[in-house]
Amino acid sequence: LKHILLLFRFLQEKDVFERYYKQHLAKRLLLNKSVSDDSEKNMISKLKTECGCQFTSKLEGMFKDMTVSNTIMEEFKEHVLTSGANLHGVDLSVRVLTTGFWPTQSATPKCSIPSAPRNAFEAFRRFYLAKHSGRQLTLQPQLGSSDLNAVFFGLRRE
Repeated sequence: LKHILLLFRFLQEKDVFERYYKQHLAKRLLLNKSVSDDSEKNMISKLKTECGCQFTSKLEGMFKDMTVSNTIMEEFKEHVLTSGANLHGVDLSVRVLTTGFWPTQSATPKCSIPSAPRNAFEAFRRFYLAKHSGRQLTLQPQLGSSDLNAVFFGLRRE
């Protein structure tokens, strides 16, 4: 990290670096591809020391969103168990993101989501909005991913 910060100090356009870093941090967080949360937080801490709170406030907000999302998902899974809700075999993991923290995404063509995951998301939406009235929840399929498991001729494939 010391070498990166040394190079960072020579950058003329730190705002360009901030946009690039924010975009790639978002991908790493949303796709669980970060090597270590501690390393990411350490880098943000060093950037905060170098550039101030305003430079890193959105990056810190992204981490807060991930922590809050994990808590919300634990509550939702508990709700599914206690209420007996049927998600039709969908193992749903939703990230609730604060609009101002995350990089804006260009509009993608309409995504047709199959009924089982769509219904599972609607169950989550009802749960979330019941707990947080007045908030708005918008599905952003271009920020997500899905895994499909299937059995072909007795062999399980992912």
